[in-house]
Amino acid sequence: MIIKMSNPDILSKTGRDLLPEETVEYFKEIRSINYYNVLNKTLSEYTFAEWYVCLDEKVLLEQCLPRYSEKLDMDPLMPGLFSKGEILYKITQIDKSFWTDHPDWYEYFRTIIHGVLDMGKEELINSGIREEYIEVYIEAYRNY
Repeated sequence: MIIKMSNPDILSKTGRDLLPEETVEYFKEIRSINYYNVLNKTLSEYTFAEWYVCLDEKVLLEQCLPRYSEKLDMDPLMPGLFSKGEILYKITQIDKSFWTDHPDWYEYFRTIIHGVLDMGKEELINSGIREEYIEVYIEAYRNY
């Protein structure tokens, strides 16, 4: 199951159009091309790097998570910037209040996480997750 974006028309807007002013100012202070692009590209132009910033900073999640759902259906342990399994880990770090407004999305990701946990530690190690992240990821997956 792929989760759907509630308002696809929003893809023609930029992060600067959608984010609160304090977030825009914070992103400008970061001085990173990816943060700059989140502010100035339209959402339809975002690459993996911009969506990763959104997930990491927990902004534009209603647009970000449907993008990741497509990829996670194919590879639940899709890599982030540092390790396989990182995207799913970042999803476990989203505040519970977001999930209260999106219970069907919560269940969708919970199903993926349970599938990953069913793999077992040895299979996760063999999947390419960096060893130093295994315990942290497993703990976060269990606490989701």
